[in-house]
Amino acid sequence: MKKYLLLVLISSAIIGCTKSDLKIVQDGVLPTHKTLTVGEAFSKWTICDTSQSKWSEFQSSNGVKVVEYTCVNKNTQQIRNHLENVISEELGKDSETFSDAVKFDKIAYVFQWVVNKDNSFDIRSGSIEYYWGSKMYEVPFSSEDIDSSLLNNVYSDKDPLDEVIETIDELAKIRSGQIVNLLNAYYKMYQNAKPVQSN
Repeated sequence: MKKYLLLVLISSAIIGCTKSDLKIVQDGVLPTHKTLTVGEAFSKWTICDTSQSKWSEFQSSNGVKVVEYTCVNKNTQQIRNHLENVISEELGKDSETFSDAVKFDKIAYVFQWVVNKDNSFDIRSGSIEYYWGSKMYEVPFSSEDIDSSLLNNVYSDKDPLDEVIETIDELAKIRSGQIVNLLNAYYKMYQNAKPVQSN
């Protein structure tokens, strides 16, 4: 009986010490960003709306364990208003072509990691999702850009879209025709947005 109780206690201790895939990623440290754990970095990323941003974990169809973090940008309305003002001031009568394209209802940054058999983990993907009502367009980042750009913004507590806004503002100041090229990118995303699939 004593041996049985001892086995139960040992088994319970082992189970209690086993980390979930979510905790493995949150408590882990990236080799290129060692100043904070992954969880600390994302919890300190102040652009995220804490009421909508969330961590989740799931398995892909082939059994790969995935951890995901979605940061919903709380500055979406400010970004939208700023771009609408630039379009109105710079393009005048042509502004209607682009105005709908920047009326975002939501902008989200999505990160995914895969958890390996040895409990190590690797970044799987990173993207920006733009939402217009029930439609969404996803802009994926290459693995290089995730590490050198997207994650740098997280660990520096910056918004990845700040550089885009600054570039548009600079082009507006010098009255450059290139501003239309940048706005065209948003227009194409808007035109190609797909209905959001409900879970």
